[in-house]
Amino acid sequence: MKRNLAVFFFLLLTLAAFKQNAFAAEIKLVLMTNQEDKDITHFILKTDDATHDAIAFIKRTFDNKGKKINEETYKGEQVEDGLVMENRKDRDIVILRSSNFAPHNGGDIEIDTLYSGVSDKRKSYQFELQRLGDDWKLLYKDKKVSTVHLISNKAFLIGTIGIKDIVVK
Repeated sequence: MKRNLAVFFFLLLTLAAFKQNAFAAEIKLVLMTNQEDKDITHFILKTDDATHDAIAFIKRTFDNKGKKINEETYKGEQVEDGLVMENRKDRDIVILRSSNFAPHNGGDIEIDTLYSGVSDKRKSYQFELQRLGDDWKLLYKDKKVSTVHLISNKAFLIGTIGIKDIVVK
């Protein structure tokens, strides 16, 4: 009887621990790097465990030794106004936005980058956040994206003035 009672409490504690972690899942959408530093940023979609709907976006940045140096969480509806992914010297360098994002199925995602801080010229890249059953993926030109690398736009005598291009893998 004592053994059955111990097993019951063990199962109850295991279930309680599992239930605490079961309210949300994190899906790593893309790993982002750039030419300016060795930091690695994981862009993560947080989903509701029961419905698998998108509930938030997380930007988690690590240094070159794997130590977490920053984490920001954005509510799903904030993507409509634009999520500033990178800001330097009071300039929005990378902005992620969507005009048709829906938590149950995703939508078109625009990554807007500062091409030149001198002329304030910007460039945009079109992605798609897509839900397939309970899974989510980020697409670029109809191909699944795992990495986005930002290429610096440099000007003679000035240095880096923006993002020249992105390399998507």
